[in-house]
Amino acid sequence: MRPLRLVLNNFGPFAGRAELDFSLLEDIFLITGKTGSGKTSIFDALCFALYGNVPGSRKHHISRLKSDYAPADAECSVSLEFSLGQKLWRADRTVRPEKQKSGQLKMEKAAALYEKKAEGWVRNSGGNKETDEKIRRIIGLEDDEFFKIVLLPQGEFAEFLRLNTNDRKKVLGKLFPIGTALKVMEAASLRAKEAKARLSEAEHQLKEIYKRTDFSDYEALRARLEGTLREAKEGEERADREYGDFQNYRRLAERTLEKKAEWERAREDAGRRSAERKGAEEAYGDFEKRGPALEELEKELASLKERRPFLRELSLRALALRKDRKEAQVLTEREKEGEAERRELVEKLALLDQAKEALEAHSQGAAEKEKRYEEERERKDALVELKKAAAEKEGLAAALAEKGREGAETERELAELDRRIPVLREELGRLRAEKEASDYGQAAARLALNLKAGTPCPVCGALDHPSPAAAAGDSFSLDERLESLGASLEDAGKKQSKLQGLNGALKREQALLLERGSALEGVLRELLSAGIKAGEGGEIPGSREAAALLEEKIAVLNELARISRDAKQALTKLPALYRNREALQAELSRGDNERTALAEKRRALEEKLVREEGEQNRTLAQWGLSDPETALALTEEKISAGEKTIEAHRRGREEAVKKLAAACSAEEGALKQGEDRKGQYDAALKEIEAELPAAYRDLLSSGGIQARLAELEKQRGDAAAARERAAADLKALEREKENLDRAERRREELSQTMARYAALNRDLWGNNPRKKTFDAWMLGLYLAEVAAYATKRLERMSEGRYSLLINTAGEGGRNKQGLDLSVFDAYTGKKRPCATLSGGESFMASISLALGLADSIQARAGGVRLDAIFIDEGFGSLDEQTLDKALTILDELRDHRMVGLISHVGEMRNRIPSKAEVIKSASGSKILQNP
Repeated sequence: MRPLRLVLNNFGPFAGRAELDFSLLEDIFLITGKTGSGKTSIFDALCFALYGNVPGSRKHHISRLKSDYAPADAECSVSLEFSLGQKLWRADRTVRPEKQKSGQLKMEKAAALYEKKAEGWVRNSGGNKETDEKIRRIIGLEDDEFFKIVLLPQGEFAEFLRLNTNDRKKVLGKLFPIGTALKVMEAASLRAKEAKARLSEAEHQLKEIYKRTDFSDYEALRARLEGTLREAKEGEERADREYGDFQNYRRLAERTLEKKAEWERAREDAGRRSAERKGAEEAYGDFEKRGPALEELEKELASLKERRPFLRELSLRALALRKDRKEAQVLTEREKEGEAERRELVEKLALLDQAKEALEAHSQGAAEKEKRYEEERERKDALVELKKAAAEKEGLAAALAEKGREGAETERELAELDRRIPVLREELGRLRAEKEASDYGQAAARLALNLKAGTPCPVCGALDHPSPAAAAGDSFSLDERLESLGASLEDAGKKQSKLQGLNGALKREQALLLERGSALEGVLRELLSAGIKAGEGGEIPGSREAAALLEEKIAVLNELARISRDAKQALTKLPALYRNREALQAELSRGDNERTALAEKRRALEEKLVREEGEQNRTLAQWGLSDPETALALTEEKISAGEKTIEAHRRGREEAVKKLAAACSAEEGALKQGEDRKGQYDAALKEIEAELPAAYRDLLSSGGIQARLAELEKQRGDAAAARERAAADLKALEREKENLDRAERRREELSQTMARYAALNRDLWGNNPRKKTFDAWMLGLYLAEVAAYATKRLERMSEGRYSLLINTAGEGGRNKQGLDLSVFDAYTGKKRPCATLSGGESFMASISLALGLADSIQARAGGVRLDAIFIDEGFGSLDEQTLDKALTILDELRDHRMVGLISHVGEMRNRIPSKAEVIKSASGSKILQNP
């Protein structure tokens, strides 16, 4: 990280805006200024912009970062532009006051991160938390780490020298990559615990196996189970053989019984077929009996079909009459609607005539109304100008009065100076004369000191010196008074010249204001002559009177505008109203013609209905019918029902003939099949007598076959179950023996694994001869590397006297050490604690250690980029020679790193040409670059 530009606003002692452009400074620069001016606040602002925090004890007073010189509700902010590799970033932080319900102010922080793109600064983060996380990620350091290796505050890094092993371990653990070491240690602990748990599980499993089975006489038990298994297999084989023989005989007997059952089913089927034939014959006879009744039905249907066309014609004529009646009703309704529409049109026409008369009245005098409106608008515009001119005149009067007051004050101050300057001049002349007399007295006194009796006086040459001059008072106070009085006279002269110039300018401004007032007076008179009434006594109205007149004129103008607008709208509406009236009259005429035509059509239709209804009534009376549609519907229903009855009888008779023929054929086939099944059963009986033993024939005749089969099945099942039990017992014994062997092997393997992991865990966690944990050992390597880097610089600054060492004393004892630092003194040949170093020596060691730490981190692949280092004070404790060596070493860093120093030591100002000076004042500090 390399800073480029820092902007502060109301931060610390800086009131308002302050800026430090690092690009204008060289790679090594100095920030100087008096004590309390705000030098350290610049580095605080840099840290605050990145992390929202500051080093040291000041981090507990973040709310005090806002400048006390700024107003209570002012905002405090810091903006830092910095580079990281090839990218440019900007971090903004703001502390703004927010008023609480209690009325007190609470400081709230806001943060944002921006990245420089081609289109400009682009925001790269959301809220405060995301900004903090991203800055830590891109820089690669936490705030405490940054404060220790990039920014070296006053005395902070010297404290690192005095830390004990545990505290130093925490700091180094954040700076160096020991995450893998910690993971290895944690993994070793976890593996040791897991191995112990698995071993305990294996031992428990082994105990459970011994509880289930007694392995003291394993071979004898195994032999007994094998014998039992052989006997069970032999019994099962015997039962299988007997069961197989009986199954063969049983199948032969079952085939005979099947043949008998088939013969019996064939006889039953022949009986069913004979009954079906008889039923079919009876059904056919029933259809033959219904023949005469169907002939009478056919004659009746023929008569109905002859009458059906006449009834259809009568129905159509009745339907036409109903349609004509409906049409007549529709025509009557339309006539009524037409009359209602005519009345509505007449009413609309009357309303239009009224509107026409009103619009014609409104439209009269439209041109005169428009002319009056234009005249009043011109008067309104003149009033607007009058109001502006009156307001400007009043403003000029106020300005003229103010200039008069300023001129009077200036005249008063000039008069006072005119009185004071002669007095100062007179006093200055008197003091100069007094100073001259004093100088002569001092000179005489100095000569008197060298006068000796008999020695000529260097002034008068006399040999006697009866009254030598005494020593006069010190003239130093006269010099100060002369200097002060001369400065006062000079200031008074400058002020007099300044007031005289100001007085002349005021008089010129008054003349201009008077000239402008006269011009406005003429403008106002012209406006009054344009028809605007004046005030009482013909005076020009003021801005308030002009405003009141303007409001009255605007009200009159609005009323005239409304009247003129109504007249214009009336003129524009009249043509449309005339057209609407003509359209209504045309519509009324068309409606009258349509209603006349409808009335004629309705009368003709009513006459037709009277004729046709009379003819229909005469025909119905002649045929003895009350309703032709009802008669037609009954006739159609009778014809349809009769036709369905005749068709059903025809289909039923044909179906009966088919069923009778099928029943006769089925009966003949069933009788033939019965004879065949009887022959097959007789042949099966002869086969049984020839092949089946007598004992099985007895069982067959007595019905005991199923009982014997069940007995044999039970014998086979018992034998198989005995065999399976014996095999299962033998297999279980062998499986338990395998489980026992496997469990013992597993316990042995897990015991060896647990021992290895336990030993590794003890070593990594410090239970080793050196009493050092794995992470401490790695940090010791890193610290040794840092000490080596630091020693190179410390030896140069101390002229080879001091070097840093890792203190290994106590390793292997009761205390866990290894991260303690000590210093080797080449003058005494002994090493001693860093706490014994003097202030200047501690500063040299701190600088060397900080630079060595930065070098070590920078040298690692994937490490953070440390492009800058900042050192706050400490140089005042160095002698001139050591300071020269320290600055030489820091100057060497400029090739690859920016070096910023804070100091008020005068020698530093002479040695470092590039600097920024912080200047304090009663109103706050400011930054001056390269003064």
